[in-house]
Amino acid sequence: MGQVFAFAEIEDEEEMQNLLAETGMSLAGEAVEHVLLKDGSKIMAVGRVIELDDGFFHLLVLAVAKEERGNGIGEQLISKLSEFPWQYCRESLGIPGGLYRITTVAKGQAVTFYKKCGYEVCDFSLLMPPFDQQCEACPDKTACSPQAMVFSGAISQN
Repeated sequence: MGQVFAFAEIEDEEEMQNLLAETGMSLAGEAVEHVLLKDGSKIMAVGRVIELDDGFFHLLVLAVAKEERGNGIGEQLISKLSEFPWQYCRESLGIPGGLYRITTVAKGQAVTFYKKCGYEVCDFSLLMPPFDQQCEACPDKTACSPQAMVFSGAISQN
């Protein structure tokens, strides 16, 4: 059947929750707001990106099924989300004019993955509220070692 990128459906919710729980995460909003990379009926990866303002996006979650890790699945999903983030937001303002930015917060070892995918470490002050403060009061902050990350993209004006 092949791999497909698509918005989740309500019947995907339990499998998505289990996949996210493997990495210590949970759904970021309604199940149908998440994007999946599926092979047939099997969910290989899940992510959710939101648009905060024109040209400003935030990647809330990204997780890959345990058995798929190391196979490039995460890179495939983040590449798609990073190249066309407005297409993967349920409530998009449309195609931004010119430049756009996607921010996220990477936990510990995930920083290496994000760097490999074109993201750069940045200061938390670059993140839009409330994400600029999201780690301040977290009791797991030391163990998590969070890093603010940013991806800068551009729309070609053909």
